[in-house]
Amino acid sequence: MGAQMVGKVKKVMLADERVGKVAKISYTALSKATELFAISLFKSMSSLAVDYEPNPKVLKASHLKHCASEDPKLAFLMRLRSVRDAPDFVAEEKLSLDRPAMQKRKATSGARKKKPAKRARKIEPAVAEAAVAEPAKSAPQPPAPELSEDDDYDDF
Repeated sequence: MGAQMVGKVKKVMLADERVGKVAKISYTALSKATELFAISLFKSMSSLAVDYEPNPKVLKASHLKHCASEDPKLAFLMRLRSVRDAPDFVAEEKLSLDRPAMQKRKATSGARKKKPAKRARKIEPAVAEAAVAEPAKSAPQPPAPELSEDDDYDDF
């Protein structure tokens, strides 16, 4: 997390008078929680946009307002002025799901060049026979030291 974000998190967490210090792991946990919240919110907004718009390119504040008003867990977002003042989402008619998926393609300039096929490496016959003839042997393990019952390591 950036220094600016750490400062904001610290300010929010220390706003409670009962909290004295914040552990470093708390910043990481809060960062991950924020990321998961944003992913969930963007997924619901994008599914709304894809379902009701023919070619959605931009997620709008109206999508956020609609998601916040539909989901009770997101109701706190309606207190934000930017969400509250956003235009209402007008869901005219849900699009059919049979439409083909749009795929982005890179623009090609002129004819495509074919890449030459990779040649398979030839293995020397002597090396190949040696690998087949003898499997690799592991080095012998040294014997374990003999320990008597008197050896006590509790004295450390």
